[in-house]
Amino acid sequence: MNYKFQYQEKESIRISDLNTNNIPNVLSKSQWKKMIKKGLVFCDGAQITTSYWLKEYSEIEIKWALYEDQSAKSFPLKLDVVYEDDYIAIVNKPPGLPISGNVFKSLQNALSFNLKRSAAMQVGDQFQTCHRLDYSTSGLVVVAKTKACRKQLGAYFEQRKIDKYYYAILQGKLENKRGEWVQSIDDKHAFSTYQVLKEVPSLKNEFLSLVELSPKTGRTHQLRIHSANNGHCIVGDVKYGKQDQLLKGKGLFLTAYKLKFIHPVNQTPVEVCIDLPNKFEKLLLNEERRYTTYFPKG
Repeated sequence: MNYKFQYQEKESIRISDLNTNNIPNVLSKSQWKKMIKKGLVFCDGAQITTSYWLKEYSEIEIKWALYEDQSAKSFPLKLDVVYEDDYIAIVNKPPGLPISGNVFKSLQNALSFNLKRSAAMQVGDQFQTCHRLDYSTSGLVVVAKTKACRKQLGAYFEQRKIDKYYYAILQGKLENKRGEWVQSIDDKHAFSTYQVLKEVPSLKNEFLSLVELSPKTGRTHQLRIHSANNGHCIVGDVKYGKQDQLLKGKGLFLTAYKLKFIHPVNQTPVEVCIDLPNKFEKLLLNEERRYTTYFPKG
């Protein structure tokens, strides 16, 4: 449904500088400028640019139907939807799938194939991922169904109000069973915690350790860098791991398995988790079997 209104100020201004506080479904100036650039905004019946000057009694029209057409990409990939309500959803991203970007086969484009539109969604609302996971990392991703929720969840992530926990398999045996890594990344403060959950012997690495990791800051590749810097690379990490110790063809053994936060609308606690992926269990079991084949117990 299109939305029309009239500019009634005598002062002439650029359309991009218009006060958008009272325009339904427009939550920020940056969103407003993007809408103009995408050709969704018309003035006196003509499509305009951000440099267009408004005059008194100019009639402005937002053609939301065009927005819906531009947002219609749907990648038919079945996802594991772990949580869903009228305002948010949490999906399990498979490894090897980008969150978004200039590609059709992405998690973002698969959302409309998996999630349900709700009564809370207005014209112009679409499913939107709220944070990123690396291409090779699997696990839980939060999705907003409305612009207001996307804005609130974005603030949650910036303010570190969402607790994130990962399973990782690290090379070697950690000296302490739990602890903290406080080491700068790109000259910025970075803080992670770790807890060893299981250790198995390994012919190639002496030991492999199943560890719970939790980033308390949000630096790029933080867990991968902290693990490598402390002498225990994540198995399958081709960027930070040692080339002679890589387990090729199995992917990265890092998955976001648990999220904890306060719901942005009803203010109730949300805690969602998934099981340890099968490939993690298989790797630990196979490594231990291979080791005991060469070095039988007793």
